[in-house]
Formats: sequence, C-alpha cells, structure tokens
Amino acid sequence: LGGRQLDQVAAALSALADPAAFNAKYGTQGQPVMLFAVGDGNHSLATAKACYERRKGLTDPGQWPELPSRYALCELVNLHDDSLEFEPIHRVAFGVKPEELLDALMHHYPSATRGKGEGHVLSFVINRWSQGEVTVGEPSAQLPVGTLQNFLDDYIAAHPRARVDYIHGADEARQLAEEREDAIAFLLPAMGKEELFPTVIHDGVLPRKTFSMGEAHDKRFYLEARKIRK
Repeated sequence: LGGRQLDQVAAALSALADPAAFNAKYGTQGQPVMLFAVGDGNHSLATAKACYERRKGLTDPGQWPELPSRYALCELVNLHDDSLEFEPIHRVAFGVKPEELLDALMHHYPSATRGKGEGHVLSFVINRWSQGEVTVGEPSAQLPVGTLQNFLDDYIAAHPRARVDYIHGADEARQLAEEREDAIAFLLPAMGKEELFPTVIHDGVLPRKTFSMGEAHDKRFYLEARKIRK
C-alpha cells in the first residue's frame, strides 16, 4: 500500500474504534471497543504466546521487551470479503437414545416446541425415516449453536456413555445418524458474518466449533501438504 492508502486505512480503523459509534452500532453502553477478531489462526496465536512465555522464563525480565518472540505476524483482512466463507459445524451425539435426548432437550428449555417456529430452530436427524425440528423460543444465546451446545454440555455431563462429535458437512452428519440406532444428528445453520461481533460482544467467547472457514473437503489439503513435505 502507498502512503495515502495507509492513511485511509488508519482513518477508517480509527472511525470504527470510536467508542460512541461502537456502542451505538451494537446497542451497548460503556462496552469496550472490539475492533479486531482473531479468525482461523487462534491456535497458531496461542502457540506463539506459549513460546514467548517459555522464552521469558529463560530470559532476564529486563530483556523481555526486546525478545523477537514477543511479536506475532498477523494479516488484517475484511471480514466481509467474498473469499472468507463461514460454514456450519454440525453435532452428532452417540451412545444415546435419540427420543430420550429430545425429551431432555424439551425439558431443558421449557419454551421449546416440536416443529419450526419463532426462535432458534434445531433440525435433527435420527434415521432415514425420522427427522424434524425443535424450536427454542426466546433463547438467551445469540446463536442456535449456543442454545444447542449449552444443552449438550449438560446432557453429556449427566450421561457418561454419551459423546458428541463435531462434523463438517450436513450429508456426513446425516449419514452418521442413519447408520446407528444410538445416534442423533443436529444440523445447524451457517453463522452470518454480521452475527460474529454482536455474538462475541453479548455472549463472550463463541461456543466451541461454531463455524468453519470454508468447506470440509477443502481442508483435506492440510494433511496432503504435510504428507508431501515428508
């Protein structure tokens, strides 16, 4: 970027970081400004921080500000760029009696009803002949995945034989549920990009495995590239 473009970017970021504009946009009061979000690199950033903390333990504190490992290289991108695609990550519960789990879901949320309605719609597949929806009205979470995950965490804690797997791809999740009598798949909608910041602002950290960057079949190249390097 040239000098003028850099100035334009800096001015735009400064405008987004204005506390009054931020709180007006998200309907908050006195909320600290959230200008940046770490996406699809959080594991790398956590590793970089761990390396820095380890180096600090081997270095005189007076030299900590000069350690190269104190810094991490990041790329600033526009969340709304067409090249960034949000895809849902579905849930499949194994080691359960599907109808009993659904009953527990209805009990967990007294406002829940079977079928589609107003609120968070949780679509499920038990087998080839049994599928439907549960709607949680007036949910406290911002996203359907948050509503579902809050229930599943409590359910798994109370049922040691049950487990949940996180599946990329609706067809794959549906197939897993159709193959086993002790499984139920929940197919979640894709998270909208415009929902990311409001959700973090109001709910805090996103539920685990909320969304994926890109389709699952694109990620196979991670393993293929690693194999090629060997």
